[in-house]
Amino acid sequence: MDKFLLCTSGTGTRKYISEPNKSTDNQPTTSKSVDSYNTNKSTRCFLSSWIKKFPWLIYNTEKKVALCNVCKTMNEKNILTFSSKIENAFIESGFKNWKKAIERFRIHEMSACHKEAVLKFASIETNVNVTANILSEKLRQMKENRVCLLKIISSLRYLGVQGISIRGHTDERSNFNNLLNLRSEDSVELQKWMNRDSYKWMCHEVQNEILNIMSHSILRKLIQNIKNVIYFSIIADETSDVATKEQFSFCIRYEN
Repeated sequence: MDKFLLCTSGTGTRKYISEPNKSTDNQPTTSKSVDSYNTNKSTRCFLSSWIKKFPWLIYNTEKKVALCNVCKTMNEKNILTFSSKIENAFIESGFKNWKKAIERFRIHEMSACHKEAVLKFASIETNVNVTANILSEKLRQMKENRVCLLKIISSLRYLGVQGISIRGHTDERSNFNNLLNLRSEDSVELQKWMNRDSYKWMCHEVQNEILNIMSHSILRKLIQNIKNVIYFSIIADETSDVATKEQFSFCIRYEN
């Protein structure tokens, strides 16, 4: 039977709890500090102060490893279904690289696996529909993404209509980025979007694709207007530049 050291929330006290099995179902109440289990004081060891910073931590006194109580419990119930990466180091095998403990604890706390486990653990405690919560959060994120995408498109449209250059010597100093930074002062969603590390839909390839889509939309509208009139005229001219490359202009004049 594996024994764990768990910090009770709110009080900061520590006590041992044991998972029940077929033969025993007891709960020892001893209250010894976890640091005393490390006999070699010259090496790094698990510190009881970590439990105060990360309440989800539990310490296996037999294997001398740290685990995530929330992820371990949810994994045993087989309800960690949305996370593509399950961190076995905090669920099954245990974590004991004390040199990088704080760093790894923080990374695990921000992982999708831990966030899903915390959400489902809280939902079970409050009898809330987990699936409904996840779908509601997904719909909220999709709504915010649409708002930011529309602001990106409208900013490119404004720069194009005004004949203002979109890019600069660097992306940070470009008119496009500066315009979005200005608009983010009045939009919380866009402000969060600008602070993201990836998937901003603001790279040069995305800018060119959006501009091409807008130009094709204008051309289709012009062609439809020309088809609806009775008379129109066509003016075509050809000239060459300094590199002797032919340039062909095609103009259509019509009256609505």
